[in-house]
Amino acid sequence: MSTIRQDFPRIGTELVHLVIDQIRGSYNSSKSRIIIPTEFVPRGTTAPPRT
Repeated sequence: MSTIRQDFPRIGTELVHLVIDQIRGSYNSSKSRIIIPTEFVPRGTTAPPRT
């Protein structure tokens, strides 16, 4: 079964920064967009595309 690899340590780090910003009152949700790359991990059960 294929899966998506996620960088959980980085997700946690970014979350902590957002919470700290909210506590300090410097959080702006309209300017806050964090994109953390993911990676598709095909497994042995993945078939090639049909032609």
